[in-house]
Amino acid sequence: MRADRGITATELAARVRARFPDLDVLADVREPTHVVLEDALQAARFDLRHNDEAGRLYFPVPKSTGPWSSTGSHTSMLPPVRAHLRRVPADPHGALRERLAESAHRGGFLALTVKVARLPGTAETVAARFPVVPVDLGALFLREFRRLTAEKGQDWQVVLRADAASAPGRIKPGLATFVRVVWQRVVEDLDSRASEPRTVLFLHDAGLVSRYWDEGGRAFLVALQAAARRPHEGPHGLWLLCPVESSTQDPHLDGSQVEALRNDGELAYLDGGFLTECRGAAPSSPSRNG
Repeated sequence: MRADRGITATELAARVRARFPDLDVLADVREPTHVVLEDALQAARFDLRHNDEAGRLYFPVPKSTGPWSSTGSHTSMLPPVRAHLRRVPADPHGALRERLAESAHRGGFLALTVKVARLPGTAETVAARFPVVPVDLGALFLREFRRLTAEKGQDWQVVLRADAASAPGRIKPGLATFVRVVWQRVVEDLDSRASEPRTVLFLHDAGLVSRYWDEGGRAFLVALQAAARRPHEGPHGLWLLCPVESSTQDPHLDGSQVEALRNDGELAYLDGGFLTECRGAAPSSPSRNG
């Protein structure tokens, strides 16, 4: 929520219901009034105040911090300070670094976008810098696919030829049946990795989600996102690396759209400078390779 725009009571209630679908605080209230919401927010120590004229909830305006300062944008009674005395070393990536660290601590879903040209090595760089469990989803999927093929007594090369002859969205029925079973096994594997409390899974090389979108890929991703958004379910968090062509492009996997709530902080772009800084920094905490 942007501080200058605020949010209506209805919008806030809808966002809470979307983020916490099992929460029953607003279950009996279809259109909550700002009074009801203000009381609930105050009880949760979340300071939003209703502006009757605008009909929206806003964060309170910060108060003056001293007897000689003014809240105006152009006036001040403070003595002038020379520019060279006020200079602070710039940290262009500090906000993003803190945001990722907070996301790992808080949990939930986060789509990380990075330009395709910078993709090589990005997953390893992020996993070494933040407390996440990296998972090469493509490698995991193919491992389970080969195991299932062997269990069914099928020839792996025959399966590969059938896959090569199929197009996304037009997978052959026999192959589609195998793929759906493989997604179930991938879920079981991820559940075991997220068995420890506060585990944040970091999925990369996830293009097969898009290739088998209608054969369980979409259902797999949506269910995992929903679980990460609920504080009482595992995993505690889910990060997904999405290659893009530009910094403003929405997250996707090989053309399949990835749902990310921008206003809820579910999207972050990794620029080249940030990745270079991460590669030169010591790991903040160990990560478990997957």
